[in-house]
Amino acid sequence: MGRKRKSSTHLPERMYLHKGTYYLVNKDSKWLNLGKSLTSAIAEYHRLVPSQTSIKTMGELIDRYMIEISPTKAESTYKGEIQEAKLLRAAFGEMYPKDVTPVVIYEYMDFRSQTAPVRVNREVALLSHMFKKAMRWGLVESNPCRDVERNPERPRHRYVTDDELLAFKSIVPEWLSLYIDLKSLTGLRQTDMLSLRFDSFTEDGLLTGMSKTEKRTGKKYLFEWSDQLRATLGRIQQLPGKVKSLYLFSNRKGQPYTGDGFRSIWHNWMVKALDKELLSERFQERDIRKKTASDVELEHAQLLLGHESVKTTIRNYRLLPIKVKPSK
Repeated sequence: MGRKRKSSTHLPERMYLHKGTYYLVNKDSKWLNLGKSLTSAIAEYHRLVPSQTSIKTMGELIDRYMIEISPTKAESTYKGEIQEAKLLRAAFGEMYPKDVTPVVIYEYMDFRSQTAPVRVNREVALLSHMFKKAMRWGLVESNPCRDVERNPERPRHRYVTDDELLAFKSIVPEWLSLYIDLKSLTGLRQTDMLSLRFDSFTEDGLLTGMSKTEKRTGKKYLFEWSDQLRATLGRIQQLPGKVKSLYLFSNRKGQPYTGDGFRSIWHNWMVKALDKELLSERFQERDIRKKTASDVELEHAQLLLGHESVKTTIRNYRLLPIKVKPSK
């Protein structure tokens, strides 16, 4: 048996990251270039290395899941699962699947809950999905996570007022102010906002998918033209100094901002707004999505956000008091 790897533990066997490029080291010790993108590298690895059929350990189960299943999810979900898989591998990797019982999972939860009581719920959710696939692959007969009670969670409730939004927009660059305007109109997630292209706009409106569900459902959403939507797009097209790009919001090279890059920009401007006392409390980019959902009627909010269940909209996105008429 080879030495236990000390780095890139989220990568499958014989796959390595070297100077920004992913490689597969084959049995002849030849390094095969898999590319610079992790998603495409995993797909190429899966093409070159047949799926394991004789999985014995949890580490091998985690590998197969991260090779075959996780890359098919939205990019932000996939990135999150890479980090979660590292933790699961550290805790369960040497175990046999049959030895992972509810008691063992609770022990893991108790340990992780000391520092990450909410995050551990995501980790156990991923572990549960791994076991569901393991059942389908004939590796186990039951899912030990099924009856494990998760830690209580309270959704983030930060309603951004109109005045706060105006104050923040008064200090940020024009492109970021227009980003906020477009997000307020559509309620799109950050990932979907950053991937918007000018050819997403049709004669009937803005036609786009939603990354979190598009691969699973194949659904597209058409945001019909309104005066505000047309005006906002027009201002984005006429931004001074904007480089030629397919993307509405792009960097100096015409490429879309990465999630990390955009979050860094947002953080820096938020710090400036707080320092200048334009705001008394910070808010996150994603809070605008919740504001949009709270400022319109419930049915409209569900459609805007692309939720299949209205319960999701109510529980996580409706922040204002529920209006109730008196009995008389």
